[in-house]
Order: sequence, then C-alpha cells, then structure tokens
Amino acid sequence: MLDQLPEKYRTVLVMFELEDMSTQEIADIRHTKLNTVKVQLHRAREMFHSRHRQLLSKEEPLSSLEMDPPRWKDRAGQANLAERCRDD
Repeated sequence: MLDQLPEKYRTVLVMFELEDMSTQEIADIRHTKLNTVKVQLHRAREMFHSRHRQLLSKEEPLSSLEMDPPRWKDRAGQANLAERCRDD
C-alpha cells in the first residue's frame, strides 16, 4: 500500500512512522519548512487510510481528488455510543 502513495508523501510517512524521526528532523534532512513536513505527513496519512479502507471494502479505487480524510463522529455521536456501551 505504501508504494501507491506519491513519493513525497511516502517518504515523509516512512521517515516519521517507521524510522521514528521527528518532524523537525525530517524537515532538516529534506531541507524544507517544518510546516511543509507536517502538511505532507497529514496528507500521507489521509491517503494511506483512504487506500486501506478501499482494500477492506473492496470498492473501486478512487482518484486522489476523491479521497477524503476519515470522518470522526461528532460529540453527539460519541455520547450516544458511550450511552449504548453503558446499557450493555
């Protein structure tokens, strides 16, 4: 799955997640701004999670423009989930 990510995103993700480098270390090595690394890392994670969901659901591949970041439940949804767990 990593090989499906564009190189700049794959590189940042591997350096951070697998090589345990800090975002500052990555920025220094890549000769780029810290915020650039943070944005690339965020986008890499979104793409990775989107592709992972595609594999799990066996849907047709989405274009990079159609990929959305994971959606988290709002506070009301979380509260409802917590209430349901307590009832069990």
